[in-house]
Amino acid sequence: GPQRRVASPTPARSILMSLAPSSAISWVAVGPAKMRVMSKTKRPANGPWAVSAVTERHLVAAVSNAPKAKAARSKVKARLPGVRADVICLGTIGPLMTAPQPVPHPEVTATDPTFIAVHRLVNEVGAARPVVLYDDDSLVMASPLDSPVAKGHRLALAAPRAKFLNLGDTALTLDVPGADRSRLLSLAMDMTPDLSGVRVEPGGPMAHAATELAKLAERLPAMIIARVPEGASILAASVSDVARYRARLAGTFRAVASAEVPLSTGARSTVTAFRNAAGGTLSVVAVGELTDGALVRIHSSCIAGDVFGSLKCDCGAQLALALETISANGGALVYTAQEGRGIGLMNKLRAYRLQDAGLDTVDANVALGYHDDERDYAAAGSVLRQLGLTRGRLLTNNPAKIEGLERAGISAVASPIISQPTEHNTRYLDTKRRRSRHQL
Repeated sequence: GPQRRVASPTPARSILMSLAPSSAISWVAVGPAKMRVMSKTKRPANGPWAVSAVTERHLVAAVSNAPKAKAARSKVKARLPGVRADVICLGTIGPLMTAPQPVPHPEVTATDPTFIAVHRLVNEVGAARPVVLYDDDSLVMASPLDSPVAKGHRLALAAPRAKFLNLGDTALTLDVPGADRSRLLSLAMDMTPDLSGVRVEPGGPMAHAATELAKLAERLPAMIIARVPEGASILAASVSDVARYRARLAGTFRAVASAEVPLSTGARSTVTAFRNAAGGTLSVVAVGELTDGALVRIHSSCIAGDVFGSLKCDCGAQLALALETISANGGALVYTAQEGRGIGLMNKLRAYRLQDAGLDTVDANVALGYHDDERDYAAAGSVLRQLGLTRGRLLTNNPAKIEGLERAGISAVASPIISQPTEHNTRYLDTKRRRSRHQL
């Protein structure tokens, strides 16, 4: 069934999933001494333990404390081998959750419930609305820093930001009693924030999932963590489903439309648009017949360089040079929506401000909570395979692109693409060479 928002009055005496009976659903009652699979056409009465639902591959239930959760997971494992069990300990955190859905088949589709759940959370975070994340033992509300309804003094930070602040090298949570929004924002992005009175706590998978959602929404990867308000109705997803969403999404691109397009280089090309299961797009410009070993350029979008003619980077110059080379020799250019090495336009402009303050391009990304390069080439690899390519000559100076394509199943050798430097991008190019292994 579709993802649902269910607010229950008490954590242990409620039915968290309200699905219509069908041949795919069995109701399961978990009690202190027993667990039984109920009739497929009869929902059990509410009891002292939470009642939930199980499909052929996935069960979700909720109990009131950790020992009961552990006992319930053991019962599920013993009685229903092969079924994934999400037994949630609600405790005093709050009674709200959105019903998890069956574990998907390997082929992800646009109707896969667990995929849809995370996709909706990404959209909620993008719109500055709070979401709920849960794992086996906890349930929390995570909100973007600029959410109008966010309240709390605990801040989840991504691993790069933690490392930049010399607080560790994994995602963590900062507890800042009495902090207002401006203090939390300073901790999330200032070069030298005030750390007095800040208690550093391990973030674990929950903090990682919260900041991963922010990254997927191209927001600042720092989220306010708080209890779920009583009676609230908020979309939710599991930490594990968030963790695997990015990789699953990359494999869902499919060709939607194609047309012949004459280029300013004089070549006639075929432009094909691909769409993924979340509505994202990717385009390919191909000249001539594509065969294994063809020239390929994987180009990340750069509105400043590709459209506005910025001299701060070499993106626009590389795009023009790649199109000229492919027009003359045949090949394909894959244009991906990975602005600012995968951090998005708004964060890229924030990084520009940090660069103006003295940081290089690598440290500016890290200061914001992003890795030096957040790009992923699995989607490009999937599209190239759909075009019949398993190997190619990649127009790049970046060894990471070669490595990324090879992980995606495409064998590639580098073919350098060197543009003329300008007085404005000399430092940028030097950082690429010194810190990002670019062959310049």
